[in-house]
Amino acid sequence: MNKFIFEQKSYLLILFFALVGLLFSLAVFAQENTQTTSVLEVTPTALSFSGIAGGTNPLAQNISVRNAGTGTLMWSVSDDANWLTLTPVSGQNNGTVSTAVSLAGLVANTYNAAITVSATGDATGTPKTINATLIVSPAPAPPPPPAPETPRKVKQSMEINPNGMVQLRNAKVESVASTTLSVKVWGHVFTVEVTSETKLRGHGEGKIEMADVKIGDLVDVKGLMNEDTGVIVARELRDDSAKSKKDAEREGKIAEIRKLIEELKKKLEGLIGKNREKNRDKHNNDN
Repeated sequence: MNKFIFEQKSYLLILFFALVGLLFSLAVFAQENTQTTSVLEVTPTALSFSGIAGGTNPLAQNISVRNAGTGTLMWSVSDDANWLTLTPVSGQNNGTVSTAVSLAGLVANTYNAAITVSATGDATGTPKTINATLIVSPAPAPPPPPAPETPRKVKQSMEINPNGMVQLRNAKVESVASTTLSVKVWGHVFTVEVTSETKLRGHGEGKIEMADVKIGDLVDVKGLMNEDTGVIVARELRDDSAKSKKDAEREGKIAEIRKLIEELKKKLEGLIGKNREKNRDKHNNDN
C-alpha cells in the first residue's frame, strides 16, 4: 500500500515539473513574438513643382514620415538633385521634411529627381523613394519695340493782308530765344517777336512760357508784320506740342496712377500664382 502511494506521488511530481517546463516554454515563445518592430511610412509618393526660368522659386512642399509600427524609428532622407534642398535630413519616429526648390541657373526644361527615405535597424518598409518633378517654363519674350511713328503730313499756310496782319499755320520752329523765334513756312523763314502782350497758348489752351517752345515744334502765329524789317510782332502764338505746367502736372499724376496700377496688377498675379501652388500642394498631399 505504501509502495502504491509512493509511486502515485512520484507520478504527480513528474507531471508537475512537466507542466512548469511547458509554461516556461510558452512564456519564452510569447516574449519572442511580442518584440517591437518599427514600420516606415512616407507620404506623398510624388512631388511636382513648376516655375519660370529666371523667376521666383516655387513654394516648398512637405514630406510626412511616420512610424506605423512599434518601437523607435530612426530615419534619414537624401536626394540626387542640386536644385532640391531637404530640411531636416534625419529624424526619429514621426516627422516632416520640407523640400525647397531653387530655379537659379536652370533653363526651360523638365527636371526629375529621386528623394530617398531610409530607416535603420530592423525597421520594415525601408527604403522609400519619392519622385520629384520640376517643370521650368521659358521666360516670356519681351514685348516688341513700338513701331516708329509715321510722319504725318502737315499742311502749312501763310496769309499776309495788305494792312500787315499775318497769320501762319503749322510754321516749323527753327530757333528760339528769350523773346524771339524764327519759323519756316513754305521755305520762307520769318522772325517772330514775342512781347508781354502776346498770348502764348499750348496744348489744351493752357498758358505756356517761351521756354516751353522747342525747336521742331509746329506753331500758329497771328501778328503784325513790320513793313521795314519784316519782323512779325506776335499777338497770339499757339504751340500744341508745348504743355502748360498744369497739363504737365496732370499727365505726371496720370503716369503715377498707371504705374501704381501696373504694380498692383503684378502683385495680384503673384498672389494668384501662390494660391495655385498651394492648391496643387494640397491636392498632392491629399493623394
